[in-house]
Formats: sequence, C-alpha cells, structure tokens
Amino acid sequence: LGAMFTGNGLPWGDSGSGECPQSFFIVREDAASSPWPVLSGCVCLVSYLLGLIFVTRGGIYWFELFDSYSCVLALFFVTGMECVGLMWCDRNKWASFKAQVAEHTGVKLGVMWEVSWRYVCPALLVTIAVLSLNTWDVMGARTSQPFPTGQGYLPTWSVAVGWTLGLLPVLVAIALVAVPHAGVAPTVSFTPSEQNSEVTPEAGKKVARRADDDGREVPSVAV
Repeated sequence: LGAMFTGNGLPWGDSGSGECPQSFFIVREDAASSPWPVLSGCVCLVSYLLGLIFVTRGGIYWFELFDSYSCVLALFFVTGMECVGLMWCDRNKWASFKAQVAEHTGVKLGVMWEVSWRYVCPALLVTIAVLSLNTWDVMGARTSQPFPTGQGYLPTWSVAVGWTLGLLPVLVAIALVAVPHAGVAPTVSFTPSEQNSEVTPEAGKKVARRADDDGREVPSVAV
C-alpha cells in the first residue's frame, strides 16, 4: 500500500475507494540501495543452479535422496525449535504471541494451546525423530538392484551424501545460534505528509502511529 500511494502521488489512507486502511507499511525511499534484493537474487540463482540436477537422467534418484533424508531430522528439528523458542526461551514471548493473535484474528489461545505447544508437541517430535533413526541406510542402498530387477541401483556412497544433506540444515541452525551476532535495529522513514507521526519502540521494533481523518490513532508497522 505504501508503494502504491507513493507511486501514484496519493495521500496516505486514500485508496480511491473511500475506505481508509487501518494499517499500512512504510516504504523506505532508499530501498533500492539495500543489499537484500541482491542477496535474494543470489540465493534464487544458486537455488536454481542446484535444482538443475533434478532434471538430469538421474534426477529421480537425487529427488528421492533429498526427499528421504531431509525428512529424517531436519523437519522435526525446525518444528521443535519453533515450540522451544515460543514456549521456553523467553517467558514473555508466549504472552506477547497470544496478544498478537487475539489482536489480528480475534482468537484467544487458551490453556490447551499452551500445554500442547509446551509439552505435547515437543514430546511427540522427539519420539518420531527417534523412531525415524531405526536404520542408517534409509533408502536401502546396500540391497538396491538396478532396473528391471529392482527399483533402481543406489551406490553405497549415497548414504553418506544423504545424511550430509539431512543434517546440514540442523548444523547450520545450531551454528547460527551458537555464534554471537549483533542485531540490527530497524529504521523508520516518513513521508512529508506524516508530520503528526510518533515513533515508539515496542518489542525490538519501531511502530509509527498516526491519526486518521476521524482522529483515531492508526498503528503502522515499519519494515
């Protein structure tokens, strides 16, 4: 909405339909000089190049390798860390999360959700992860047979490659948590028409507040 209003020279809140949106994003004028678009483009390019292996003659083997080993631990680890981060790392995080859900959806998260995400889900994820480790050779490479006798031959080194692919996201996540890094505080920029805006820091972010045409305060989250 911010880009639409600014690009068309419209005042904030005037969408042309007579309705004033209750929240909008403040768009930085210097977004074009940000390194994030370049980084995103590089990530997309590298992902595209890595994905070309799936359209080769042996692409189905690589696809099954990724699919089989990436689901052994990585998915359970990511989901478990979401539960841990929300329920255990910060005692105020759950209260803040509940307030945001109630504000944006009108749904109040009760005790059932807290018990589920704090105890039940982590216990189930650990159990499933342990059960998935019942074999080292997930795809049966040692007993595989080539077509048409079997389902396709897999070399024994594919086991090591598969576990490397499956554990790499987990190791990267642990490394990012273990290595201390300084957070970058977000910034907020305003258009000249927002002279009555006030910036207040809330939970590590900055929220711009302005009054609409009826004098009501409208929060605007900056990105």
